[in-house]
Amino acid sequence: MDYNKKIRQRIIISAVYAVLGIAITISANIFGDKVNGGYMYSLGCAFTILGAALLVKFIRIKRSPELMRKFEVSASDERNIMIADKARVYAFGAYSICAALAIVVFSIFYMQREALIVTCNLCAIVLLYLLFTIILRKKY
Repeated sequence: MDYNKKIRQRIIISAVYAVLGIAITISANIFGDKVNGGYMYSLGCAFTILGAALLVKFIRIKRSPELMRKFEVSASDERNIMIADKARVYAFGAYSICAALAIVVFSIFYMQREALIVTCNLCAIVLLYLLFTIILRKKY
């Protein structure tokens, strides 16, 4: 597996996070954060910081042969792959349960708009999961 290519992809993704965060922050400043409940500026800052931190991390890995070797070992280690897979499964399950509970609570308190938003989000996540399952089964 070409780990230089993998690092380049992660650098690009990190840069996209940072640029997206800057765009969200600027739009929150231009259009006012009151429209979105006051969270857009914080979300933009979080994306910017996350993107910048990951960008620095992956650039350091790319420039250092020793860090690149450690990255290759950790990326190909079966234990790390298994842990990452299980973490994704548990995160998906926990999110699904929390979203389902939120839908019930919103419905009990007659918050239909909020219940509909969470329902649509949960359905979108499940549909994406099914779509990627079909794609990956055909690919592998």
